[in-house]
Amino acid sequence: MYRALPGLRTTPYLQRRPSYLIKNITIPVPKVLAYRVDDEITTDPLSTFIIINYLDGTTLSTAQMERFTTQEKEALYTSLADIYIQLRRQEFPCIGRLEQDASNGFHVGQKTVSIDMNMQQLEGLDPFAIQATYHDEHGYLRSANSYVNMLLDVGYSAFFKSRNAVQVGMGRDAVYHQHLFYRHAKQWIDAELDSGPFVLVHGDLHPSNLMVDEKKRIVGVLDWEWSRVVPVQFFVPPLWLTGRSTVALAGHNTWQLFLSRALNGFLSILESREMDVFSNQMLSRE
Repeated sequence: MYRALPGLRTTPYLQRRPSYLIKNITIPVPKVLAYRVDDEITTDPLSTFIIINYLDGTTLSTAQMERFTTQEKEALYTSLADIYIQLRRQEFPCIGRLEQDASNGFHVGQKTVSIDMNMQQLEGLDPFAIQATYHDEHGYLRSANSYVNMLLDVGYSAFFKSRNAVQVGMGRDAVYHQHLFYRHAKQWIDAELDSGPFVLVHGDLHPSNLMVDEKKRIVGVLDWEWSRVVPVQFFVPPLWLTGRSTVALAGHNTWQLFLSRALNGFLSILESREMDVFSNQMLSRE
Protein backbone atom coordinates (compact mmCIF):
# COMPACT_ATOMS: atom_id res chain seq x y z
CA MET A 1 0.00 0.00 0.00
CA TYR A 2 2.75 2.46 0.93
CA ARG A 3 4.76 1.85 -2.25
CA ALA A 4 1.83 3.00 -4.38
CA LEU A 5 2.08 6.51 -3.00
CA PRO A 6 3.90 8.87 -5.41
CA GLY A 7 7.32 10.09 -4.38
CA LEU A 8 7.52 7.76 -1.40
CA ARG A 9 11.02 7.21 -0.08
CA THR A 10 12.59 5.06 2.57
CA THR A 11 13.84 6.91 5.62
CA PRO A 12 17.64 7.35 5.60
CA TYR A 13 17.49 10.53 7.71
CA LEU A 14 14.41 10.07 9.89
CA GLN A 15 15.29 6.48 10.71
CA ARG A 16 18.86 7.09 11.87
CA ARG A 17 18.13 8.09 15.43
CA PRO A 18 15.17 5.71 15.99
CA SER A 19 17.15 2.79 14.60
CA TYR A 20 20.07 3.58 16.92
CA LEU A 21 17.69 3.70 19.87
CA ILE A 22 15.98 0.45 18.92
CA LYS A 23 19.35 -1.30 18.69
CA ASN A 24 20.85 0.05 21.90
CA ILE A 25 18.10 0.76 24.45
CA THR A 26 14.53 -0.20 25.35
CA ILE A 27 12.92 3.25 25.16
CA PRO A 28 9.52 2.91 23.38
CA VAL A 29 10.35 4.52 20.03
CA PRO A 30 7.92 4.14 17.10
CA LYS A 31 9.30 2.61 13.94
CA VAL A 32 9.28 4.89 10.90
CA LEU A 33 7.73 2.93 8.03
CA ALA A 34 7.84 5.58 5.32
CA TYR A 35 7.85 9.30 4.70
CA ARG A 36 7.82 11.91 1.98
CA VAL A 37 9.16 15.47 1.96
CA ASP A 38 8.35 17.81 -0.93
CA ASP A 39 10.48 20.95 -1.01
CA GLU A 40 8.06 22.68 -3.37
CA ILE A 41 4.91 24.47 -2.20
CA THR A 42 1.94 22.38 -3.28
CA THR A 43 -1.69 21.69 -2.41
CA ASP A 44 -1.12 17.94 -2.60
CA PRO A 45 -2.19 16.55 0.83
CA LEU A 46 0.42 13.79 0.46
CA SER A 47 3.30 16.13 -0.37
CA THR A 48 4.73 15.78 3.14
CA PHE A 49 3.93 12.99 5.57
CA ILE A 50 5.37 10.35 7.86
CA ILE A 51 4.00 6.88 8.57
CA ILE A 52 4.90 5.10 11.81
CA ASN A 53 3.66 1.96 13.47
CA TYR A 54 0.51 2.22 15.62
CA LEU A 55 0.90 3.26 19.25
CA ASP A 56 -1.96 2.38 21.59
CA GLY A 57 -2.07 5.46 23.79
CA THR A 58 -2.91 9.15 24.08
CA THR A 59 -0.73 12.25 23.95
CA LEU A 60 0.32 13.57 27.34
CA SER A 61 -0.55 17.15 28.33
CA THR A 62 0.23 19.38 31.30
CA ALA A 63 -3.50 19.93 31.87
CA GLN A 64 -3.95 16.17 32.04
CA MET A 65 -1.09 15.86 34.53
CA GLU A 66 -2.76 18.27 36.95
CA ARG A 67 -5.54 15.70 37.44
CA PHE A 68 -3.26 12.68 37.91
CA THR A 69 -3.69 10.54 40.98
CA THR A 70 -0.64 9.68 43.08
CA GLN A 71 -0.47 6.26 41.40
CA GLU A 72 -0.72 7.75 37.90
CA LYS A 73 1.99 10.30 38.63
CA GLU A 74 4.24 7.55 39.97
CA ALA A 75 3.66 5.49 36.81
CA LEU A 76 4.59 8.47 34.61
CA TYR A 77 7.68 9.30 36.67
CA THR A 78 8.83 5.67 36.64
CA SER A 79 8.65 5.32 32.86
CA LEU A 80 10.23 8.76 32.42
CA ALA A 81 13.03 7.76 34.79
CA ASP A 82 13.64 4.61 32.72
CA ILE A 83 14.14 6.82 29.67
CA TYR A 84 16.58 9.11 31.45
CA ILE A 85 18.75 6.43 33.05
CA GLN A 86 19.17 4.73 29.67
CA LEU A 87 19.95 7.89 27.71
CA ARG A 88 22.53 8.91 30.31
CA ARG A 89 24.51 5.76 29.57
CA GLN A 90 24.77 6.48 25.84
CA GLU A 91 28.18 8.19 25.85
CA PHE A 92 30.07 9.47 22.80
CA PRO A 93 33.54 10.90 22.09
CA CYS A 94 32.33 14.33 20.96
CA ILE A 95 29.37 16.71 20.72
CA GLY A 96 26.97 16.84 17.77
CA ARG A 97 24.21 14.93 16.02
CA LEU A 98 24.03 11.21 15.32
CA GLU A 99 24.73 10.05 11.78
CA GLN A 100 24.62 6.61 10.21
CA ASP A 101 27.56 5.37 8.17
CA ALA A 102 27.73 2.98 5.23
CA SER A 103 28.13 -0.06 7.49
CA ASN A 104 24.91 0.86 9.38
CA GLY A 105 26.95 1.93 12.37
CA PHE A 106 26.57 5.29 14.10
CA HIS A 107 28.88 8.19 14.79
CA VAL A 108 28.60 11.80 15.89
CA GLY A 109 28.40 14.28 13.02
CA GLN A 110 30.14 17.62 12.76
CA LYS A 111 27.21 19.92 13.53
CA THR A 112 24.95 20.39 16.53
CA VAL A 113 21.39 21.02 15.36
CA SER A 114 18.66 22.26 17.70
CA ILE A 115 15.29 23.97 17.36
CA ASP A 116 16.83 27.33 18.28
CA MET A 117 19.68 26.87 15.80
CA ASN A 118 17.21 26.00 13.08
CA MET A 119 15.04 29.06 13.79
CA GLN A 120 18.06 31.33 13.70
CA GLN A 121 19.20 29.81 10.43
CA LEU A 122 15.77 30.50 8.92
CA GLU A 123 16.08 34.11 10.10
CA GLY A 124 19.38 34.44 8.25
CA LEU A 125 21.56 34.71 11.37
CA ASP A 126 23.79 31.80 10.27
CA PRO A 127 24.51 30.25 13.70
CA PHE A 128 26.33 27.37 12.01
CA ALA A 129 29.08 29.73 10.88
CA ILE A 130 29.65 30.66 14.53
CA GLN A 131 29.51 27.00 15.52
CA ALA A 132 32.18 26.07 12.97
CA THR A 133 34.73 28.36 14.62
CA TYR A 134 34.65 26.17 17.75
CA HIS A 135 35.37 22.88 15.98
CA ASP A 136 38.83 21.31 16.05
CA GLU A 137 41.03 20.71 13.02
CA HIS A 138 39.03 17.58 12.19
CA GLY A 139 35.72 19.42 12.30
CA TYR A 140 34.52 18.07 15.65
CA LEU A 141 33.54 19.68 18.94
CA ARG A 142 35.19 17.85 21.83
CA SER A 143 35.08 20.45 24.62
CA ALA A 144 32.16 21.17 26.95
CA ASN A 145 33.61 24.61 27.67
CA SER A 146 33.79 25.39 23.96
CA TYR A 147 30.21 24.17 23.56
CA VAL A 148 28.99 26.60 26.24
CA ASN A 149 30.99 29.46 24.73
CA MET A 150 29.59 28.61 21.32
CA LEU A 151 26.01 28.74 22.64
CA LEU A 152 26.73 32.06 24.33
CA ASP A 153 28.12 33.51 21.10
CA VAL A 154 25.15 32.21 19.12
CA GLY A 155 22.79 33.73 21.68
CA TYR A 156 24.73 37.00 21.68
CA SER A 157 24.51 37.17 17.89
CA ALA A 158 20.76 36.52 17.91
CA PHE A 159 20.24 39.06 20.70
CA PHE A 160 21.98 41.96 18.98
CA LYS A 161 20.90 41.12 15.43
CA SER A 162 17.25 40.68 16.36
CA ARG A 163 14.76 42.57 14.20
CA ASN A 164 12.36 43.05 17.12
CA ALA A 165 11.76 46.71 17.94
CA VAL A 166 12.18 47.69 21.60
CA GLN A 167 12.04 50.92 23.56
CA VAL A 168 15.32 52.38 24.80
CA GLY A 169 14.62 51.56 28.45
CA MET A 170 13.62 47.99 27.66
CA GLY A 171 16.71 47.58 25.52
CA ARG A 172 19.02 48.70 28.30
CA ASP A 173 17.34 46.33 30.73
CA ALA A 174 17.66 43.45 28.26
CA VAL A 175 21.36 44.17 27.67
CA TYR A 176 21.97 44.22 31.42
CA HIS A 177 20.26 40.86 31.98
CA GLN A 178 22.00 39.37 28.96
CA HIS A 179 25.31 40.32 30.56
CA LEU A 180 24.23 38.80 33.90
CA PHE A 181 23.32 35.55 32.18
CA TYR A 182 26.68 35.49 30.38
CA ARG A 183 28.51 35.81 33.71
CA HIS A 184 26.33 33.15 35.33
CA ALA A 185 26.96 30.69 32.48
CA LYS A 186 30.71 31.25 32.73
CA GLN A 187 30.63 30.48 36.45
CA TRP A 188 28.38 27.45 35.89
CA ILE A 189 30.87 25.70 33.60
CA ASP A 190 32.62 22.79 35.32
CA ALA A 191 36.20 22.68 34.03
CA GLU A 192 36.60 19.08 35.23
CA LEU A 193 33.88 17.98 32.78
CA ASP A 194 35.44 19.68 29.76
CA SER A 195 36.36 16.38 28.04
CA GLY A 196 33.07 14.63 28.81
CA PRO A 197 31.01 12.68 29.41
CA PHE A 198 29.03 13.59 26.30
CA VAL A 199 25.58 12.00 26.32
CA LEU A 200 22.49 11.63 24.16
CA VAL A 201 19.43 13.84 24.73
CA HIS A 202 16.03 13.85 23.03
CA GLY A 203 16.16 17.58 22.32
CA ASP A 204 12.39 18.22 22.42
CA LEU A 205 11.04 16.12 25.27
CA HIS A 206 7.77 17.95 25.88
CA PRO A 207 4.48 16.31 26.97
CA SER A 208 3.15 16.54 23.41
CA ASN A 209 5.92 14.17 22.30
CA LEU A 210 5.02 11.52 24.88
CA MET A 211 2.22 8.98 24.55
CA VAL A 212 0.82 7.23 27.62
CA ASP A 213 -1.52 4.31 28.23
CA GLU A 214 -4.55 4.23 30.53
CA LYS A 215 -2.27 3.80 33.56
CA LYS A 216 -0.16 6.81 32.46
CA ARG A 217 2.88 4.74 31.58
CA ILE A 218 4.85 6.07 28.62
CA VAL A 219 4.27 3.86 25.57
CA GLY A 220 5.83 6.07 22.91
CA VAL A 221 8.47 8.81 22.65
CA LEU A 222 8.00 10.79 19.43
CA ASP A 223 9.93 13.31 17.32
CA TRP A 224 13.61 12.48 17.77
CA GLU A 225 14.75 14.75 14.93
CA TRP A 226 16.32 17.20 17.39
CA SER A 227 18.17 14.56 19.39
CA ARG A 228 21.87 15.21 19.78
CA VAL A 229 24.94 14.55 21.92
CA VAL A 230 25.65 17.22 24.57
CA PRO A 231 27.88 17.69 27.63
CA VAL A 232 26.51 15.90 30.69
CA GLN A 233 25.83 19.24 32.42
CA PHE A 234 23.02 19.76 29.89
CA PHE A 235 21.41 16.43 30.78
CA VAL A 236 18.70 17.72 33.12
CA PRO A 237 15.14 16.70 34.14
CA PRO A 238 12.32 18.20 32.05
CA LEU A 239 11.28 21.55 33.50
CA TRP A 240 7.63 20.95 32.60
CA LEU A 241 7.45 18.63 35.60
CA THR A 242 7.28 21.82 37.68
CA GLY A 243 4.10 23.00 35.94
CA ARG A 244 5.73 26.40 35.44
CA SER A 245 6.87 28.29 32.37
CA THR A 246 10.54 29.03 31.75
CA VAL A 247 9.80 32.71 32.43
CA ALA A 248 8.41 31.89 35.88
CA LEU A 249 11.34 29.60 36.58
CA ALA A 250 13.80 32.42 35.88
CA GLY A 251 12.64 34.38 38.91
CA HIS A 252 14.42 34.91 42.23
CA ASN A 253 14.41 31.92 44.61
CA THR A 254 12.85 29.76 41.91
CA TRP A 255 14.79 26.68 42.99
CA GLN A 256 13.41 26.73 46.51
CA LEU A 257 9.86 27.66 45.47
CA PHE A 258 9.30 25.41 42.46
CA LEU A 259 12.21 23.33 41.18
CA SER A 260 13.33 21.42 44.26
CA ARG A 261 9.78 20.75 45.44
CA ALA A 262 8.44 19.66 42.05
CA LEU A 263 11.45 17.58 41.05
CA ASN A 264 12.04 15.78 44.34
CA GLY A 265 9.36 13.18 43.61
CA PHE A 266 10.77 12.43 40.17
CA LEU A 267 14.38 12.34 41.36
CA SER A 268 13.49 9.96 44.18
CA ILE A 269 11.91 7.52 41.71
CA LEU A 270 14.83 7.95 39.31
CA GLU A 271 17.30 7.02 42.04
CA SER A 272 15.30 3.92 42.92
CA ARG A 273 14.94 2.80 39.29
CA GLU A 274 18.63 3.36 38.60
CA MET A 275 19.58 1.10 41.50
CA ASP A 276 17.06 -1.56 40.42
CA VAL A 277 18.18 -1.60 36.77
CA PHE A 278 21.91 -0.76 36.90
CA SER A 279 22.84 -1.29 40.57
CA ASN A 280 24.50 2.13 40.73
CA GLN A 281 23.59 5.81 40.95
CA MET A 282 25.51 7.31 38.04
CA LEU A 283 22.80 9.80 37.10
CA SER A 284 21.32 10.26 40.57
CA ARG A 285 24.60 11.59 41.94
CA GLU A 286 25.26 14.05 39.13
